[in-house]
Amino acid sequence: MRIEDAVKSPNQISSCEPLQTLAEDVGVSEIRLELSKRMDNLEERMKRLAPVNEEELVLRILSRLPKTQAAVYQVAPLEKIKNDFLEETKQKILVDISKLTPEHQRIIKFVEAAGKGVALADLVSRCFYLSATSGGSRQKVLNLCKDLDAMQLSRRDKNSTVYPRLKDRIKDLLQFHGATEQEAYQVYQHVMARLISWDKEYTESPTGSQERK
Repeated sequence: MRIEDAVKSPNQISSCEPLQTLAEDVGVSEIRLELSKRMDNLEERMKRLAPVNEEELVLRILSRLPKTQAAVYQVAPLEKIKNDFLEETKQKILVDISKLTPEHQRIIKFVEAAGKGVALADLVSRCFYLSATSGGSRQKVLNLCKDLDAMQLSRRDKNSTVYPRLKDRIKDLLQFHGATEQEAYQVYQHVMARLISWDKEYTESPTGSQERK
C-alpha cells in the first residue's frame, strides 16, 4: 500500500498497520529498488571494461618506481627467456656452419638432400665429381666427413657412410628449451636457406680455390 492511499483511508490504517511502520516498509522497498538498479548498472559497466593486461600494468608500475643503485627492477617473463634461448641456439648453429669451408657445407647440403646414408665413394664422385678410385680424393673427403661428425652436423659409421644429422641436431638443441616440432623444423629450414645463400657468395678464385666474396 502506498502512503497516499493510506492517508486517504484512515479507517484502513487503523485496521491494518500503523502509519509509521507502513512508511518504513515503503522506504525500505524504495531503497532496495534503487540498490538493485545501481547494481545492475555496475554490472553492465564492468562488462564493458577492457580486460586488464597484467604485464603492461606491472611495467607501468615499475616505471614509476624510483631508480636507485640499491635496487634494479626488471620484468623477464619465462616466455621471453625461453624465446631468447631459442634465438641464441639458432644463431649458434648458424655461426658454427658459417665457419665451415665450402666443401664442408656442400657435404651437409648433399647428405641432407639425399635424406639417407651416403657412401664415401658417392660423396667423392657424385658430390665433388672426383674420381672415387683416387686415394687422395677419398682421403680428402673422408677428412671433411670426420670434421662434420665431430661437430655433430652429420654422422659417419664405421664403413664411412655419412648420414644426415642437422635436422636432429637442431631438434635436440631447441626442444631442450621447450620448442615444438614445428618451431624446430622452421629453424632447420632457415639454416638450409642460409646454406644456399652462402653457396652463392662463393666464387672461383684465380688460384682455383673457393673464396667468399
